[in-house]
Amino acid sequence: MRNLHYAGEFLTIDTDICTAVFEYAKALANAQRSDVVQVPIFIDGKREFSNMLLGPATLLFCTPASDVDVDMTDPGLLARLKQLTDGLGPVRGSAISMSPRSPHDPNDYSY
Repeated sequence: MRNLHYAGEFLTIDTDICTAVFEYAKALANAQRSDVVQVPIFIDGKREFSNMLLGPATLLFCTPASDVDVDMTDPGLLARLKQLTDGLGPVRGSAISMSPRSPHDPNDYSY
């Protein structure tokens, strides 16, 4: 389980769904498009659903969810997010490596 930080709050969601939401958000940003997705969340001790608006300006990050051991898997949603992501074409870019800059060039910001 992960806490997906979104719009100043966080949603506790399944780890695989968190990854799929990130990939879809990245594909939408690359395509300069937006979409609304509904994801299962864990809140107040039970499973609920939340709508998320994803687009080029969406800021997301996730952190581990502590003390939550609930099955929140949703194979249908995972398949749908993958289909939507794939439908937007190849995703440009990749995760940024957090390796330090070269000590020889203090202006080198390529990671």
